[in-house]
Amino acid sequence: MPRPQGKPVLGAAVGAALGFIVALVLQQGGVVPPTRLVLFALVGTLASAGSLLLTVAFRRVAPLVVQAVCLATVVFALTGIPAMRDHGGLTGPCEAAATSSVPDTAIAADTSVGDPFDLDPDGTLDYRVSVPGGLSNWRYSASIDVGGIPIVLWNDSFPDETFGPVYEGTEDIGEDLATLEDITGLRITGVYHVTGWVAGDEGRCDIDAYVRLKPPHLFSGAILVGLWAAAAFALLIGSVYAVQAAQARRNTRSSTDL
Repeated sequence: MPRPQGKPVLGAAVGAALGFIVALVLQQGGVVPPTRLVLFALVGTLASAGSLLLTVAFRRVAPLVVQAVCLATVVFALTGIPAMRDHGGLTGPCEAAATSSVPDTAIAADTSVGDPFDLDPDGTLDYRVSVPGGLSNWRYSASIDVGGIPIVLWNDSFPDETFGPVYEGTEDIGEDLATLEDITGLRITGVYHVTGWVAGDEGRCDIDAYVRLKPPHLFSGAILVGLWAAAAFALLIGSVYAVQAAQARRNTRSSTDL
């Protein structure tokens, strides 16, 4: 009779998915952004645990390879420790400041992983951006950072136009989010590491900031509810196979004793 092999790769996949989901719950809940340390530490640790739970024969090649990959993932996550102490910033000829109705007042350099700039999901944002002399023929790019990897959201260029020298006004955050919700059906919340730049013939400005739209609780909105449901589904799958793997290990030990 062939010895049961277990499902270490499946366990790792379920664990990694669960780690990714937990990172998104923390992000959408406004707890912590998906930094390299948070995201890859959760993925690597839970993938390792999932693989071990679904392994029957520990001396085979597949479990060892999976554990080696998980260890490498956690080691990669540890390289993100310095970023957890970073602050935002603004470089170049630009100056920017904002005040939200939370209330919270900040410039980019005031923000950090542990102290993001709070926005009221139902409130407003007063802002002022100044660029002495302006930036002609300007272009810009805006991204969010996920696990240390920038994901570009918008970029555009405006030849023959000038950015600045002063932009100021009040943005209705509640109205903007309501419009987005009407389009997508989703209420946007969470904490984000936002990066971007604006450049022109006269120079370039780079911005790096942490902002947060905090939900009332960790079960608020369709995105968070969907993430919790996905986490429960992943746990259910893992639990079913973990019970089978545990039974297979007991059977293996019993047959060896005989």
